[in-house]
Amino acid sequence: MTVREKPGRSWNIDGLGTWQSRLYGVTGHLNEEEAVLELISVIPAVVTFGGFPLTTVRIGIKERKRSHRVASDTLFDFDFSVRWLHKSRSKEADESEPEDSPVSGFAFNFQAPGTFFSHAISQTKFGSDAPDFGDAIGVNEDGTINGVDLQIPGSGLQIDERLIFATESQVNSWAVDTADKVGKVNQNTWRTLESGDAYLRSVTGKWVTGFAFDVTYDVAFQRGESNPSIDGISVSQRVPGFDAIWVYYEAEEDTSEKLIKPKARGVYVAQVFKKTNFSF
Repeated sequence: MTVREKPGRSWNIDGLGTWQSRLYGVTGHLNEEEAVLELISVIPAVVTFGGFPLTTVRIGIKERKRSHRVASDTLFDFDFSVRWLHKSRSKEADESEPEDSPVSGFAFNFQAPGTFFSHAISQTKFGSDAPDFGDAIGVNEDGTINGVDLQIPGSGLQIDERLIFATESQVNSWAVDTADKVGKVNQNTWRTLESGDAYLRSVTGKWVTGFAFDVTYDVAFQRGESNPSIDGISVSQRVPGFDAIWVYYEAEEDTSEKLIKPKARGVYVAQVFKKTNFSF
């Protein structure tokens, strides 16, 4: 994964309408979000050109090209157009930009990945004769693995903050740390929610000026349950809200009804989301 500037700088010196544009290539990423994150960590936050500090940054994707495969993943190469403008740039100057110029002002949108899991980070079994399946989730009697697709609640909390940083390195450090938290659950108690009951669904925001951001954290939550009983098997622990619970069944003959019925042999509590510190 590399970022390199490509030939083709352009600029305009016109007082508050001053701008500079550069082209960058970012290689070897699964998606646009990862590529943008690496690009942000490399490009300067402020460019001084024509005597003006250009603090507003606009990023546009010009092209995405399939690169190669690593294991089961397809990696892509991206070409970005990055433009630095004066924060007080006039409306007329904006309208004079070429049509293919970036239209979004240094915005970001960190989204959580998918929620289907076939294996757990850790797993605890309950039931006196529950088989040990290691970290496999949703195992059938014939040994096949169904996995589980967790449904994230649509409701939750949206927390708005304005963050002001002192340096470009602080911005980059925050961006990397925040992107890593998305798709994880709270490690410690957070706003009355116990460990594992809050899930960071996304972080969106936009650069306001200089090193200032308006940021929105979107958090889903569902409270866990203590010592539940499932199909006659007791779970002797608290189950966090975003852990997966599944039941292993085996066929058993019901002699009274002369039928073959599934009987629960084990209940499994699987941690499927990594935990992190929610500091917002």
